Amino acid sequence: MTRRYVAIGSESQYGVAPGTDLSGLKVTSVNESFDPGLIFEETCDSQTINNAYGGAQKYTGTIEAFLRPAQMGPLFQCLFGVPTGGVYTLAATPKSMTMEICTDDNGIENAIRYLGVGISSMEMNLNAREAVTTRWNYFAKSSSKVAAQASVAYPKAEPALFWGATVTLRSGASTTIKSMTMNIERGLDPDDFVVGHSQLQGLVINAVPNISGSITLSQREWTEFQRALYADSGASTYAPRTTRGDTSSHEPGQTNMTLLFKDRTGTPICQVETDVAVYTDASRSMRGRAGVEKTVNYRVIGDTFEFTDLTD
Repeated sequence: MTRRYVAIGSESQYGVAPGTDLSGLKVTSVNESFDPGLIFEETCDSQTINNAYGGAQKYTGTIEAFLRPAQMGPLFQCLFGVPTGGVYTLAATPKSMTMEICTDDNGIENAIRYLGVGISSMEMNLNAREAVTTRWNYFAKSSSKVAAQASVAYPKAEPALFWGATVTLRSGASTTIKSMTMNIERGLDPDDFVVGHSQLQGLVINAVPNISGSITLSQREWTEFQRALYADSGASTYAPRTTRGDTSSHEPGQTNMTLLFKDRTGTPICQVETDVAVYTDASRSMRGRAGVEKTVNYRVIGDTFEFTDLTD
């Protein structure tokens, strides 16, 4: 029987595959795109395009998978860098990885191997009645058609489930969150091409990391929504600062958050912690006698952000 698989492995040197077999990653979907960056020449003597030349080669795509930290080490190292004691932070330098994607086309295994893979962003989605899902946006230095890996081993890993998740806001476990998203943009530049090369030559950070997301609250929740509106759960109006150093007016609404994820056996598998997240905006809506839906959007500020792999 022909196989479909995605296998990954961290690189010790950018664009050089590890010397061991790549490790299996269970995915729900994967997308691959190639843009040769063609340079078209339009000349005065021709009625049509005169020629096309190869340019900056761009390999991009997305991976979607249930959250399984035990299988996602290379992905998290692409996003954060090498962890210390299982703890990933923004202080480390992101690493590259090698990735192999194999499809079964008309009964034939066709594998493409990507070298120098970087992760530009990752989105995590927590929804009631579902498993915790992730979406990874990647780019790569190069690709090549290779013989499919003889066998692919998948590290044993159970996915995180919604009913095993605990979201703590301001030191109190919430029981009124219907869904939550967290998007981590690392600030890597997928277009850092240089003269003399048609392919990327390394991973380069050219922007401040951006960690943001949204929280959808149930009809029973008001305190956190009011904090997002008026910066204080006890206030009834929003009064922005009018002068520098003005302490009489409200600061932006903010919280700290801890997300603890467990698998179906109740075993903790990972945890996300941040000291300060400011509420950037909020909204609510109702229709007929249906429940009132309230959404607050947030953005993490400061340097204290940790993702801990509890399976490590």
